[in-house]
Amino acid sequence: CGLCAVINGYMKDIGNDDRSALLVPSKVQRMIKMYRRVESEAHDRKGQVACIMFDGRKDLTKIAATSGGTRQELIALIGSKDSIQSIKAIGADGTSLHFCELPFRKLFDEIDGRASGPESYTGTIGKALTQDLTLLPVCDFKPVKAKLPDNSEEILKNMNKDQKYQYQLAKAVNNGPPLPNKLALKHPGRLHEARWITKANRVLRLYVSTEQPSLQLTRLTYIVNNFYAPSFFHILKNSKCTDGAKNLYFVIELAKQLQPKEKIIANESIRVSGYYAHPGNILLSAVFDEDSAIRKWAIDLVLTARKIKQDSDRGTIEIRKFKVPINEDLIEAIDQSSKISLPQLPNHTRAVERIVKLVADTAKKVVGYEQRHGHILN
Repeated sequence: CGLCAVINGYMKDIGNDDRSALLVPSKVQRMIKMYRRVESEAHDRKGQVACIMFDGRKDLTKIAATSGGTRQELIALIGSKDSIQSIKAIGADGTSLHFCELPFRKLFDEIDGRASGPESYTGTIGKALTQDLTLLPVCDFKPVKAKLPDNSEEILKNMNKDQKYQYQLAKAVNNGPPLPNKLALKHPGRLHEARWITKANRVLRLYVSTEQPSLQLTRLTYIVNNFYAPSFFHILKNSKCTDGAKNLYFVIELAKQLQPKEKIIANESIRVSGYYAHPGNILLSAVFDEDSAIRKWAIDLVLTARKIKQDSDRGTIEIRKFKVPINEDLIEAIDQSSKISLPQLPNHTRAVERIVKLVADTAKKVVGYEQRHGHILN
């Protein structure tokens, strides 16, 4: 391997000719396996599992060659740790940010065409987004009004560079020319299908450099400034899990202002990710409501439901299935004439998303649960 060649070359350069000290691939593999085992054993000694979190992504993965094959389900992992009673939470990647990210992706595909790869596109706009946009001069562009929240200094301070770029550029597109030179020279972020925010950034940057933008580019710019960016920054600002139902309501209200066909596309994506329309999540919001009468009503409802469950099947343990509420049209399900009053824990498990790439890559490199576990811990 390359590592062996580099180290052996260095050993020779410093005059170490001991052949037993030469590094060979088999030695590297033995050391990797040893450290994986040590880390796994140390991790396993921590005892019962209190919380387990997962992502819904499906990956091609290597599996150990067993008769019939095996599949490690979450409940099997919890059982192997004798944690049925100790488990307090199971967290999924039900991030509120999907409310705006998934509809934007579908709307982009509808307006410009689907991506042909992680970083390549079939449509005119998609292909234009792949160039170095910082080299394009800014033109006298037409403003596109944006509905951005006024984020506090603390919120802005905690944004990463891509988020700050979008917030600043969306405001600049709203205000109209001239675009600050410092902002024009900033990089909009690497373009990749898994990074929706940088795609939105590039749509705005392309717009301010196009003297006669097409109807499609103008429409995508409108969607970024009036649906994607307002939703994204509203959720970033209201990041507690008790804000989940309110965030969903906010995104639905924005989607109502899209064109009819766009609204249908957005509605389908919102419905698929509409976990915060589930009665359990609405109850969670109600339990933390500022109105004491609503809090009491919600707590009484939870206690009543628990008593009914205990009376019906005493002594049994059953995993309750959590299903996305089925509604043909979530956008039209809310009566605009009456405003909901829901309160203020995080509502998007971004830490789970950060580990997805590591888990996916690991599954393609090593075989078996123990090897994967050790590889991740290392």
